[in-house]
Amino acid sequence: MLASSDVFGTGWFAADAANVRPGMTVAVVGDGAVGLLAVLSAKHKGAERIIAMSRHAARQALAREFGATDIVADRGDQGVARIKELTKGIGADAVLECVGTQESMMQAIGSARPAGS
Repeated sequence: MLASSDVFGTGWFAADAANVRPGMTVAVVGDGAVGLLAVLSAKHKGAERIIAMSRHAARQALAREFGATDIVADRGDQGVARIKELTKGIGADAVLECVGTQESMMQAIGSARPAGS
């Protein structure tokens, strides 16, 4: 119970801190338990498009089940470029960084649109 409440709360907080609202495009960096629950939280908060960044087939399937509309397997600069391509060069309205490394943080920042969260 404690593990579940910790993971869900962290995923929810990511969506809440990024001020995810209905109609937004949200990218989720990370496909672990927190990332998957961030996908679920973004969907619950009304995100229209959810881009999950994942390289694992089983986790990609869960992300889609939880509401992801797109999957990006690329990382780093290639991942940022793919997010930009999917959003017609703009970037995501909100990016939920759910890994906790410098590389994932830089990927998240690069994937956000100007003035994004």
